[in-house]
Amino acid sequence: MTYQLEKYHRSRVPVSELRQRNGAGGGVAGGGKVHIVFVVDCSGSMRTADVANFADRKEAVYHCIVEDCVAPLRREHKKLMREVEVSLIEFADVATVVMSRWALRDTQLVDELLDRGEILGRGHGNYHFALAALKKLVARDREDPAAAVAVFFMSDGAPSDYLHMGFGHRDPEPLRRMKQRLRAIGQALGPERFCFAAAAFGECGPEACAALQQLSAAVPHASFQRTGCSAAGLGSMLRSFSSSVSSLATDSIPSIRTPFFGRRTCPERTLDLYESTDTILAGRGNSKPGKALLAKKRYDLRTGGFVEVPLNALSGTTSRASALGVLCTPIGEGAERVVFPCYELRLARGRALEGVPTGRDMVAKEPRTLEDLQDEDFQPSYCRKQAIAAKWAAKFNQELGTVTGFAGAVLGPAINVSYVPCWLYIVADKEYYHQVPGGVVDIVAEELLEGTFTKWNSNGGRVGGLSHSGSSACFALGAIAEEQESDSDSDGEDDSRQVGQKDRQILDSVIQAFSHYTYVKSGGQQLVCDLQGVWNWSDGFVLTDPAIHSVDHTFGRTDMGRAGMHSFLQSHTCGPACRCLGLHLAR
Repeated sequence: MTYQLEKYHRSRVPVSELRQRNGAGGGVAGGGKVHIVFVVDCSGSMRTADVANFADRKEAVYHCIVEDCVAPLRREHKKLMREVEVSLIEFADVATVVMSRWALRDTQLVDELLDRGEILGRGHGNYHFALAALKKLVARDREDPAAAVAVFFMSDGAPSDYLHMGFGHRDPEPLRRMKQRLRAIGQALGPERFCFAAAAFGECGPEACAALQQLSAAVPHASFQRTGCSAAGLGSMLRSFSSSVSSLATDSIPSIRTPFFGRRTCPERTLDLYESTDTILAGRGNSKPGKALLAKKRYDLRTGGFVEVPLNALSGTTSRASALGVLCTPIGEGAERVVFPCYELRLARGRALEGVPTGRDMVAKEPRTLEDLQDEDFQPSYCRKQAIAAKWAAKFNQELGTVTGFAGAVLGPAINVSYVPCWLYIVADKEYYHQVPGGVVDIVAEELLEGTFTKWNSNGGRVGGLSHSGSSACFALGAIAEEQESDSDSDGEDDSRQVGQKDRQILDSVIQAFSHYTYVKSGGQQLVCDLQGVWNWSDGFVLTDPAIHSVDHTFGRTDMGRAGMHSFLQSHTCGPACRCLGLHLAR
């Protein structure tokens, strides 16, 4: 049995650590900015006049950069949550940082870029020097945990690095070194803080652009496209790149908040036990004084509030659990919460800390920061979001099950989408007396997910990514790559069934269609995304911890409103499930 929590790319940084890093009183370097870096080939071949309506290739490139990337971002800069900076590296025999961190709103930015397009190209195109300049340029971004970097690399031919490196024309060593350098840049920033797009512009054949294609394959979340001598083709790719930048710039920014370590502060403790108040009042309590379970609740969609529910019943009996046990060693940590194993149990009377677990194994999710611990709505909002997402999943399953002609119908329950049930446990704990009134805190708990944890899309607009290996039961086509481990304990006929390529495509279309479905059926008012969880043949997609974008921003920090919806729709491609449900894109 395994459980894997998604490792988010950003974590809240303690104030003391920030001051040590940046000097007394210093804030986060760069302030969580998004840094766009255009890397443009300015070799002699860029003087070729083969692009309609332009003097040469270089002029066409800079015109497209301005019209299809910079201008759209400037028009929507008021919607962006982060500052955007623009840099330009030109490379030929050497590489030069021509523009360094110009503000997107700088009135001279457009004119400067267009002026660069009027300078004739010359010399050879050496990728290695360009990547060396890129590494030096983004060094400051690596030190800022809230910064993100988006690189657009454009060339019209194969690299000439073998000339200055002293290798033969077909020697693979120069390319290996270039890939290694780009990979090091990507790893230093992290996959969620770095995106890379490469364009082969001009009449370059497959062999000429093979190096650029392999270079883009060296890092996650990268794209490559041969645009030919078409300004329209290059413009289309730049518009897609602009959408990726917009997603980075509208993503939530880690704030300077106070870390809270809670039950992790006492390494000698292994278990925190919260007995129900009924048990304590009846004089049957075994746990230490100062810890009590006040209530167990779930969110009720009909009433729009929380209702109290009983603890689990002991299997085969009418007796119910009398306590909640939370192990003190975390098994995962996200951007907002820490995860601990937990379970309900019925204590053996007179034998402290011994009892019989009831129900399935669970995980408890508790706030990482003091501010979130003291926010009365922080934990309840998690349950509310999950309940609303579960409602959408039930409607989606019902409608998908009634459409005719959908090839995925033969897969049966494998195409179901559901959310794992979650509960809100309200406990009193003397360990929290100094942080919250009466030491009363909320613990979110949900059933433990068994299998390979996978993320299929994000709240920042990213859809799909790299396939990854692992259990055959987790198809992961169109999944955002995650660190994972295989569940060697799983057995059963269904889990051993192999997933063919056709099934992969159908399953991938189903999970992405779910997000699209919520947008269409809500009339553009909501969009459920950040789809993450496990998949198997018997249960289909079992998800947890959704993000919901809404027009009125009612779903917390991960709700990016219309900008988040736009980012998803820009990156989403309708598949068989969307078409069968009659879902259409209105970008």
